[in-house]
Amino acid sequence: FTADRSYKFSESLEEKKGGSIYIASNILAQENQKAFLFTGAYNRNNAMYTSSSFSIWLNGKMLILNTTFQNYEDAIYTQKIILEKGNNILLIKINGIDNYDWGNHFSICVGNLFAAPIEGIEMKSLPK
Repeated sequence: FTADRSYKFSESLEEKKGGSIYIASNILAQENQKAFLFTGAYNRNNAMYTSSSFSIWLNGKMLILNTTFQNYEDAIYTQKIILEKGNNILLIKINGIDNYDWGNHFSICVGNLFAAPIEGIEMKSLPK
């Protein structure tokens, strides 16, 4: 990660209307570590909100439940997290709203307060 780039899930999240998807990732920490989770989304018109809601769990603990980006001033959701040494499983559920486009414009970053990388923390995809 770099301070000016956030992790993009993949190009396989296509625009769609309605429905839900789950995305899982592994955050590997070399030691117990405090960090920040940043989540952002754009709509298809490149405006900083999207017609969907999201929920996030870290190691089975709910962090965020059915939060939306609509009308947020800064359009970035920030959450302080505690990473345990070793593997930390991040699960995200994105709920689309019927008749509104959403999908491939979500991004996530784990870093310090300024979204810069933290040495010893690495985000990896989970094997299928």
